[in-house]
Amino acid sequence: MSVQTFACRLFGGRALAASYDNSAQTITVLGQSISISSLPASLQAQWQTAVTSAGINTGSRPAFGGDNIDQAVGAILDNQPAWRSEISAVLATVVDQAPGPN
Repeated sequence: MSVQTFACRLFGGRALAASYDNSAQTITVLGQSISISSLPASLQAQWQTAVTSAGINTGSRPAFGGDNIDQAVGAILDNQPAWRSEISAVLATVVDQAPGPN
């Protein structure tokens, strides 16, 4: 199993991590996963291109996914409203529980 984690900006520029498990063929954001096989072919291709161009993280921090990862995850979120809703709900809970001004 190989999991790559990419730092990306989603939901209005929030710094989040998108993890790609190439064995399970899933993308996970805030603990919410989606199967790549459930995506239309165009989004599967966009994701694969983004991952290939992002490189492999060898450090202790997630690799910056860059514009391609951001755009691919954003396009998937736009196309998969149920997944987007699940992530939005988790994000709202995280923001509500964060200390300081929200």
